[in-house]
Amino acid sequence: MYIPPSERPHNPEKDERIALASMLAVSPSLQSRGLGLELVKRCLVYAAQAWGATHADTQVFESQESLMAWYERYGFVRQPGLNETHESNRRRLLNPTGERGRYAVLRISLDKHTLAKFDTHHSQTARL
Repeated sequence: MYIPPSERPHNPEKDERIALASMLAVSPSLQSRGLGLELVKRCLVYAAQAWGATHADTQVFESQESLMAWYERYGFVRQPGLNETHESNRRRLLNPTGERGRYAVLRISLDKHTLAKFDTHHSQTARL
């Protein structure tokens, strides 16, 4: 996860700094061991501590309902209308089935309460 400071979305009216956590993946053979959650946790904590991010977005293909539900279980909220905005700024992407598809944007606040849940110092180690 990296966004150069000049390219990070920033809403000065709301004092929001939004990090983008995208292209996160765990090999299917290693899924269901906590690695994905650990990866997301570390990205969120890093974005808040190193960049001062107040929120983080991720993008999920709309056809991947189970993945969107996974992110929502951990506090991400779908952002209606942002999928068109993000999609218009990028080439259309291929989803995992190889078809062209649209993606939804999910956002999480990186406030102290949320970060306490994701603090890697208190998280369990993923099972390898």
